[in-house]
Amino acid sequence: MPTIGNALADIERFQDRLSQAGVRSWFPEQLMNFTSVLFFEFSSHALLESSRERGAQGALFSKYIRLSENQILRDEYVRQNSIGHLFVVWIFYEKYLRDKYFEITGRTEFKISKLFKKLINALELENFEVIYSEFEVIRNTRNSLHDGGCYNRTFSYFEADFKDTTYVFEPGEQVVPLRVMDVCDVMYSHYLKLERLKECS
Repeated sequence: MPTIGNALADIERFQDRLSQAGVRSWFPEQLMNFTSVLFFEFSSHALLESSRERGAQGALFSKYIRLSENQILRDEYVRQNSIGHLFVVWIFYEKYLRDKYFEITGRTEFKISKLFKKLINALELENFEVIYSEFEVIRNTRNSLHDGGCYNRTFSYFEADFKDTTYVFEPGEQVVPLRVMDVCDVMYSHYLKLERLKECS
């Protein structure tokens, strides 16, 4: 399981990637702001953990340590943060996709999955299937949160690879949460493809 240290390193790598690209537009700026907030949030836990190793004391610190050692609470903290983070970054992503679709077609589309498919078709992107399946993993995970983290019972079985992991969506079953930095990374990769921008090496 990834640690806070892993998450902080992932955030810094991602922000370096954004900075090197030098792209100044709305969606990358939102990703930079979002990941800066994540870094701020996660770094406080890293600092508290390092204070623990140095033998820090005090009532507030003692309470933090007690709470952090409660596995049920930690799992719930991770679950709630995953939900919140995914919803926030999805809002930026969906707005970007809707604006891009309107820019390309001059039309609107209510259903985001249809919009995305039409958009990547209109742009004739390579690896259409991979891009669309990554999008569907994010979308289905986000949509599952409306049903308590379960994939809708009326939907069809769906399976796809996402960041070197195969995600399975079975009707009525719990959905495996996505790591927010993996989501940001994939969304930014989609952005580069949709804008026909090359990655800096």
